[in-house]
Amino acid sequence: RYTLEEVRGQLRLKEPQSKSGRRSVKLPEMAVSALWDHKARQITEGLAASHPVFCDANGQFLRKSNFARRDWKPIRAKAEIASTVVFHALRHTSASLLLATGAHPKVVQERLGQSKISLTMDTYSHLMSGMQDDAAAKLDIALRVQSE
Repeated sequence: RYTLEEVRGQLRLKEPQSKSGRRSVKLPEMAVSALWDHKARQITEGLAASHPVFCDANGQFLRKSNFARRDWKPIRAKAEIASTVVFHALRHTSASLLLATGAHPKVVQERLGQSKISLTMDTYSHLMSGMQDDAAAKLDIALRVQSE
């Protein structure tokens, strides 16, 4: 619904930049389960009622620098992810994994909130080289069925 922006040390909520930025994204069951667990922890800490889903110890919005230092770096270390990997890279990882498993590029575009399929295709087309082989095989099957 909103994005959080920090300008000169001040945090503010604002509307997404584009119409495609306003979207619903279906989460995998493991993420939904993790969010329910997180909410249960917040309830026990007295933070769940009127605070952001992810907040600092005082229930306030997370600042990017604090999140990187307090949360992302320890998570990255525990998962043995290289220290050069920034949090935003997870967005690209998600898109890459979806395309590698055969998700339709239009679905990936919508999940990313990109306004044009061309941006998604230009960014991730190198991951879809196997799709040409798959398309050729499907066309071969279709043409055989038609000729029988």
